[in-house]
Amino acid sequence: MWCDRILYNQSRPPNEPAHGKLVDYIDVDWQECTRVLKKRSRHGEEIRVVLPRDQRLKHGDIVHEDDERIIAVNVLPIAAVIAGPGSIPSLLTLVLELGNLHWPTQISGSQVIFPEHEPAMEVLRRLELPSMRDQLRFEPTAISSVLRVGLSDEIQVSRKCEHATAPAAFPPLPKDRARGREAFEEVSPTRR
Repeated sequence: MWCDRILYNQSRPPNEPAHGKLVDYIDVDWQECTRVLKKRSRHGEEIRVVLPRDQRLKHGDIVHEDDERIIAVNVLPIAAVIAGPGSIPSLLTLVLELGNLHWPTQISGSQVIFPEHEPAMEVLRRLELPSMRDQLRFEPTAISSVLRVGLSDEIQVSRKCEHATAPAAFPPLPKDRARGREAFEEVSPTRR
């Protein structure tokens, strides 16, 4: 079955009927919560999800609904570390260090949540932040979904013309590109 959009999100306990319909779950871990997924549901049906570029799967997303059943996403809980609350500089340092490690984080109020990972735990110990371990559904905070970058009206984008001349400091490009590097070395004044 192909699903190309999220119909709605409604988190409910697993196997609880919805409006008398059978709920079939696609169990995924947090790393599979992307825009493209191919997986079997609990009832054995192969489900393929391809979402628009700006969307990704979350727990409770309904990707299919008909008269008899609903197909929903169930993000499996993981062992995670919950750091905080703490001082703002300490939490910001933790987030910066986790970013330097390219380790995913979830920001929830004054807490930073991340999957257990020894280098990340070392940073946490060094900062002496209060923390605890728990089993939870991890949903990393994507910075690209928070920041929106646009061009000013004063900036113009133009196409480079093929006949534009290069600055005088650069040697002219060879006419015969098929000869490659040897042709360039013949024209380059710096190589002799």
